[in-house]
Amino acid sequence: MKLDYKDEFLKIYNENIKREGSDKLLEWILSSDFFKAPASTKFHSAFEGGLVEHSVKAYKRFLLNVKKEFGEEYRDKISDESIAIIGLLHDVCKINFYKQELRNKKDKNGNWIQVPC
Repeated sequence: MKLDYKDEFLKIYNENIKREGSDKLLEWILSSDFFKAPASTKFHSAFEGGLVEHSVKAYKRFLLNVKKEFGEEYRDKISDESIAIIGLLHDVCKINFYKQELRNKKDKNGNWIQVPC
């Protein structure tokens, strides 16, 4: 079963990000293409839903690295809120920016079709 990255994003966001204005930011994210957009056009996570998947994975990797470096007392150095903001929101500048691109390719019968890049 494939992980639902939108649900995972929302769970992490709502559990950790509490500062003033975070509710308005989440409203904007929910009204955008964040959960459908690719993270890039040709490189990492260049597929529908790639931006949210990449963001959740970046959060998890960052949290893992922080715990590895500072141990279970990591909160003395950085808050869970900061980790969530850095990991989940590092690519919000890509919202409403990237669209999945298509290219022409011949199928097995020699017919031209459009496929994602």
